Amino acid sequence: MSLCQCVIEFLDICSGSLFGDQGYRTHDMHVLVDLASQGYLLLRGVLDRDRIARARDVVLRTLHDDWKMIDDSKDVSKAYIKDPKQSKGVLLTGYRPVTHHDDVLALLECQALVDLFRRLFDAPPATFDNKWVRVHGTGEFTDEHTDFYRFQGTASGMCTCWMPLNDYTVADGTLAVCEGSHHLSDADTGEYGVDFKTELPPSFDEFNTDAVWRSTDFRAGDLVIFDIRLVHASTVNTSDRFRLSMDTRWQPASAVDPGCVDQFRVFKA
Repeated sequence: MSLCQCVIEFLDICSGSLFGDQGYRTHDMHVLVDLASQGYLLLRGVLDRDRIARARDVVLRTLHDDWKMIDDSKDVSKAYIKDPKQSKGVLLTGYRPVTHHDDVLALLECQALVDLFRRLFDAPPATFDNKWVRVHGTGEFTDEHTDFYRFQGTASGMCTCWMPLNDYTVADGTLAVCEGSHHLSDADTGEYGVDFKTELPPSFDEFNTDAVWRSTDFRAGDLVIFDIRLVHASTVNTSDRFRLSMDTRWQPASAVDPGCVDQFRVFKA
C-alpha cells in the first residue's frame, strides 16, 4: 500500500484527527518538547499573507509567462491548470530567478522566521542557501522520504520549514508527516549521492505498519517545522490547480560545518 493510500485511509477513518486546528504560537516555548517528541510543529498564521502573495506571484509569472502552464481565464493567483492533458508540475529548486528573487527571499528569510528560529534554537540561526520550490499538478504527490540524507554529516540540529503558498485542503496535496519517525535508531544508515540515494531508514517499513501519519488543511501563512530526520510526504493533489509550496533548511549557526559555511546565510545576534 502506498503512502498516499495510507494517509487517505487514515483521514477517512479518523476524520478530524489531524495536526490539530489550534496549532501553536511562537511564544509557547513548550513547543520544543513537542518538536523533540513528535518531530514536528504546526504554527498557524505566522507569516504575512501579503508577503506570501508577492512570493507566489514570482512563481506564477514563471509558470505562466515562461511555460504557459496557468489558465489566465480564471483567477491566476489560484494557479488553475491551463491544459488538463499537461498537468504535470515542476520542481523549481535551484532555479535562482525564482528561489532568489527579492520577493521570494523577503519571505523565506523574513525577520519573523529569523526570530522564530532564534527562539527555537536559543541561538543565532542559519539557513541553507538552496531553496525548495515545489509545484504539484493533478494526480501528483511526494512519496515518503526524509531530508536527512542530503545533509548527512552536517545536519546537527537541523530542521525543515515548509510553507504553502495558497490555502489548501488535504485533497489539494498537502504535507503529511509520520509522527515520531525521527526517532528511528538507524536514521543515519545509508548514503545519498549520484549513484545511490537512500531516503528512508532501513527500519522504516516495519515502523510504518502501525505508524501515525498526520495532515490537515492549510492556509497561506501557516508553517510546519520538522526535524530533518522526520519521514514525510504529501497527499495526492486531486484538484484542477497546481499546489505551490516552498521549504527551507535551518540550523543553529554554531552547528554549521565550517567547510559548508559559504552555503548558509548566518543571522548573527
